[in-house]
Amino acid sequence: MGYINMGKVYAGLTDDLEAARHRHGNPLDWQFRQFLDPGHAERWAEVMQIMECLGPRKTKAWQFGYLYTITPETKE
Repeated sequence: MGYINMGKVYAGLTDDLEAARHRHGNPLDWQFRQFLDPGHAERWAEVMQIMECLGPRKTKAWQFGYLYTITPETKE
């Protein structure tokens, strides 16, 4: 999976992918990946933080990681 331009990007983890997409305003460039265990999700979240993505840092959710470009139409 190729990553989007890291200008103003939101990255998060969720166990309910469709609810998360709806909660963020159905971003047009929504991308996600599925994780096999919480450790992989945690490492991905750490990389997203290093890449300066915005988003929550503490969550119990881990099954999916998602990214989208922040626009006036999205909800962070």
